[in-house]
Amino acid sequence: MAVRITYPALENYTRDWGAFSVDKNLQDDWLIRLNTLQCFELMGICEGHFSCDDDVANIVLQAKNMYREKLINGAEQVGKLLKKYRDTSSRYSAKAIFDLPSKHPQQTSTGWLFTISLTCLHERISFEMDSQTEEWFVRAVQDIESIDTEIGTLF
Repeated sequence: MAVRITYPALENYTRDWGAFSVDKNLQDDWLIRLNTLQCFELMGICEGHFSCDDDVANIVLQAKNMYREKLINGAEQVGKLLKKYRDTSSRYSAKAIFDLPSKHPQQTSTGWLFTISLTCLHERISFEMDSQTEEWFVRAVQDIESIDTEIGTLF
């Protein structure tokens, strides 16, 4: 039975970016651009890690409060928009999720959330970022900016 070996301690594979810890090969330009979107907040980003269960790059966005309900009600339009950006290297997923926290008194429900996930279909082939993954991030960030602009116009 094959055993996947986790990349050396994640602390050795991350760097500080503002108040956050991010994967070391994520470029500042990508992070800045993904943190200045009009309609979405960056909720998660991973460059994918060779020899680890997290072996594909991904980006997760959550609709900002003022767009959340509009996107949930316009999910069909969002789906059509995302289809325009389909290619052989990525999978897009849009989801409306009802956030129901535990009964802990300090947790409150935020209600419906709307997320878009973009996942690279290419697994990492080395410990350092390979050119295919880097090219995927370049395209993904450009596509996300275009999607954000179009959604801002539609809604």
